[in-house]
Amino acid sequence: MNWSNIVQQIKDSIKVGDKLQEDLTYRYFIAGTDFSCNDYDYNGELGYKIQIGKNNCLQIPFLLLKTVYEDTLANNGIYNRKVICKHYQKQVTNHGCHVHVVGRIFAQAGIMEEKDKRTYQITAT
Repeated sequence: MNWSNIVQQIKDSIKVGDKLQEDLTYRYFIAGTDFSCNDYDYNGELGYKIQIGKNNCLQIPFLLLKTVYEDTLANNGIYNRKVICKHYQKQVTNHGCHVHVVGRIFAQAGIMEEKDKRTYQITAT
């Protein structure tokens, strides 16, 4: 599956207000694909803004998702902390939820399956 198909599947599967995980109160999307991400020098890259706590949000641009997906393919289809830290160490260091949130985005879209709380496996190729 090429990236343009994957990003379309993500956009089709994840909408404003969707929860990334049903058993968590605050981890849900509060802005859609037209959200301009500016944290961490994202320079207005389009993506999602995800509320992860009562007062905390993460910005996840599509470029980050693409980079993580490509690195996951190169890692035998396994996504974990090591994969995202390759390019996004600062984000993970500042807020470790980046690891799980990115994995849950791919899982919600049906592209990866959660193996455990720290590991995801690509299922759609």
